[in-house]
Amino acid sequence: MSRDQQRLADYLAHILEAIERIERYTREMAQRAFLDNQLVQDAVIRNLEIIG
Repeated sequence: MSRDQQRLADYLAHILEAIERIERYTREMAQRAFLDNQLVQDAVIRNLEIIG
């Protein structure tokens, strides 16, 4: 695997990990609970930044 291919694979792995984290943080969380929880909001926003 070339260096560029490895970088792309790493980048995509980080995206998938960020998606999984968002799902885990918000699973079974009602919208109101999410809106009332600044910590979870910040975590989700950070992972959205990783996704790009």
